[in-house]
Amino acid sequence: MTATPIAVLKKAADLDLKLGFKPPDTLTVEAAKRWPKELAETLQDHKPRLLALLRLPFCMVFSQILGETIFFCEDKHTKTALVEAGADEWSIAPKSF
Repeated sequence: MTATPIAVLKKAADLDLKLGFKPPDTLTVEAAKRWPKELAETLQDHKPRLLALLRLPFCMVFSQILGETIFFCEDKHTKTALVEAGADEWSIAPKSF
C-alpha cells in the first residue's frame, strides 16, 4: 500500500484518522468512520517507526495553496527523523535552528 512511515501518516490523514500513542508502545487510532483493513495491516507493519515519529515535536498539515503536505518541526533531530521517514526536505519548516 505505502512505502514510508510519512506516506502512512498521509494516508491516515486522508481517511480522517487520528494516530497517537499510549505509553509505552501502543499505537492508537481514532476514526469517525470505517477504514480499509489493508491500512490496519500497514499500520502494524510500520508501528515501530510510527511510534517513534509520533513522539517527536512536529505538526503535519496539508496546504491547499501549495497542494502539498508540509511539516513544522522544533529541532534538527526532528527534521532529520522526518526526512529519514520519507518527508521531502523542502517540505519541512523548522521553528528555528
